[in-house]
Amino acid sequence: MKHPFYVIVYGIGYFAKDFSFNVHFYSALELTEALKAGKSLIRFGDGEINLMLDLRNHYHSFDPTLKKMMNCIVSNYSEQSSYILSVPKFINMSNEELKRINRFNVWLPLKTMFLLRFPKNIAYMDAHNFYYDNYFETVIAPIFKEKKVVFITNKDTIQKQVHNQHFLWPNAIMVEAPASDAIKQYDDLTFKIDSVLKQLDSKETVLFFAFGPVGKYIQYIYAQKGYQSIDVGRAAEIMFTDDSIEHVI
Repeated sequence: MKHPFYVIVYGIGYFAKDFSFNVHFYSALELTEALKAGKSLIRFGDGEINLMLDLRNHYHSFDPTLKKMMNCIVSNYSEQSSYILSVPKFINMSNEELKRINRFNVWLPLKTMFLLRFPKNIAYMDAHNFYYDNYFETVIAPIFKEKKVVFITNKDTIQKQVHNQHFLWPNAIMVEAPASDAIKQYDDLTFKIDSVLKQLDSKETVLFFAFGPVGKYIQYIYAQKGYQSIDVGRAAEIMFTDDSIEHVI
């Protein structure tokens, strides 16, 4: 009832066999060049779409402020943005193709919202790239090998990486964030991050975020301030380990 236009477009799209887009997705080389040039990276998936539709997601209860934050990131995305926005590449697959891989009901909401809200004539990154085994280690990590890393994530992930002998940045500054409903601690989080960044050179620093949708908006804010940030998401849990999350794509 809150989104009647969405429901109409969703209903029409449901029966359109060829409903898809032809969006350009960054290649690994293109992404590397953009990140070396200082672009930040923010990933959107079904969870963020849920928030835009007044629903909860895995990491956060619905909050109208959070909805505004997600809409802000999408509506301000352009070639001149300080960040690259990522969405799953499934938007380029037709309904028939999605049905064949049993992903139609999962990604039709995203395709519907992409049609209604997202810029079309601009490149995106595949939001699932970080889910592929060793993608972060081979494509992303080398770009920031010599940078000072500030890692903002939940307590469990911090503990895992602090004790990971293969973690590339043993001197990374860890900032603990809540595992869920982080909007309640927004001011406290930004205060802690600001306190850390006062001691660092923005040109030599990169921020890794991994704590749900609130982290994405904080990224957006710091990108405007000249700080490069990367939304590593669940890759934070498995980077530089033998664990795999490819199966969830």
